[in-house]
Amino acid sequence: MIQLVRFLKISFLLLFVTTVMSSMAQSASEFDINRIKRATVFIYQARNQGNNLIITCVSTGTIVSYDGLILTNAHSTVRDSICNGDTIIVAINVDLNEPPIPKYRAEIAQVDEGLDIALLQITRELDGRLIADGTLPTLPFVEIGDSSEVTIDQNITVVGYTNIDINQLV
Repeated sequence: MIQLVRFLKISFLLLFVTTVMSSMAQSASEFDINRIKRATVFIYQARNQGNNLIITCVSTGTIVSYDGLILTNAHSTVRDSICNGDTIIVAINVDLNEPPIPKYRAEIAQVDEGLDIALLQITRELDGRLIADGTLPTLPFVEIGDSSEVTIDQNITVVGYTNIDINQLV
């Protein structure tokens, strides 16, 4: 278990958000780091083993639409020999001073393993109940920026979970 935790901590991908930074015309006053933090989610792939939930992979993602689309990496959400879970769980920020709380399950909507990008869609409550179309509470989100507007020497901000204790979540 200690090796798994060490592996999971090392394998965190901090998904950088180009959202508010990609536009050269944007002023510092428009950069709302708390909004970005609220839209940043902790994602883990897991599988049931008896009565225990075994976390196989973890990552950080960013909610990019009010209806629960999440941009994250593919390597920790696509099922393979290392990440062999059957459920993707989304933990959201309720209080920015506390660890995120597992709230939803998601499914892969699109994936490009070559670019290591996955787009997830929140589809279920944490307990497995299906969320009917249009009934998901409005979630904090950030718009996807235009990477062609990012220039050399432009500052970026990285938002993610680097020191979270996964044992607190299960």
